[in-house]
Amino acid sequence: MNEQARYWWREAQESLETARVLLAGARYLEAGFFCHLAMEKALKAVLAARTGKIPPKTHNLVMLADKAGLRLPPRQRRILAAVAPFQIIGRYPDDRDEILARTPPAAFAELLGQVEEGMAWLEQYLK
Repeated sequence: MNEQARYWWREAQESLETARVLLAGARYLEAGFFCHLAMEKALKAVLAARTGKIPPKTHNLVMLADKAGLRLPPRQRRILAAVAPFQIIGRYPDDRDEILARTPPAAFAELLGQVEEGMAWLEQYLK
């Protein structure tokens, strides 16, 4: 694994751990945001490993997967779709209230589990 890939994978693991801590502290939207960061950084690690290039400055998970040349199985596409909204959602008061009102805490725990699964799947491309 090249240095760029190693950097992004370490960052992804750090963001995943932060998501766990935030979830345990009932900071649900923030946990969702860090779940997105973890997936984004994991995808950037794979992109760097597979292309040798510095990943683009984007938050679009599907675009990063495409640029990395990944053929995402349906399950992995669903994980990216589940986590994608948390890149923006929760930054504005009305959005925060709405998402918290319609999303039970257990859904955030499920999201974290999906991100852990997605990252485990991505890790195969770093070996």
